[in-house]
Amino acid sequence: MPEGRVPAIQDMLEELLGLHPSATTLLRETIETVLHLATLGNVILVGRGAAVITHPLSNVFHVRLVAPLEQRAEKVMKQRQITREEALEFIKKEDRGYKLYLKDCFKADSEDHMLYDLVVNTARIPPDNVACVIGEAVMSWARTQPLLLHSRDASQAQGQPTVFL
Repeated sequence: MPEGRVPAIQDMLEELLGLHPSATTLLRETIETVLHLATLGNVILVGRGAAVITHPLSNVFHVRLVAPLEQRAEKVMKQRQITREEALEFIKKEDRGYKLYLKDCFKADSEDHMLYDLVVNTARIPPDNVACVIGEAVMSWARTQPLLLHSRDASQAQGQPTVFL
């Protein structure tokens, strides 16, 4: 399911033709999968609105990684072997898609930093150190939590600690 909009008519036609499940079905399955994994614990999930879906759960630690546009563009240029202008356009499109996905599907704001327990600026901390910072923060947080008991009931969400990026 792309983190962007698919025109409603296109979605309905493709669903009727059996090309894919409806956007509503995909969203429901995504939510159920994220909640199931969060309940199991000891997982790291990236994207798909996981921070919003799991925000009310007590066994999760939410991390957001941020970086200046220029640094992000450099990384995309290297990964995709594209020009700076193409990288900037790619980032703009991805950011816009993610914002719309959160807004349309969850009525959430992607810039709401209160969804996260830790926000790390990767321009200021080297990559190897970012993992250490997150690891230390999770361990510190876990020590302050009441005993988390394993449960298969996602509504209780008392599984092992889970980290979402």
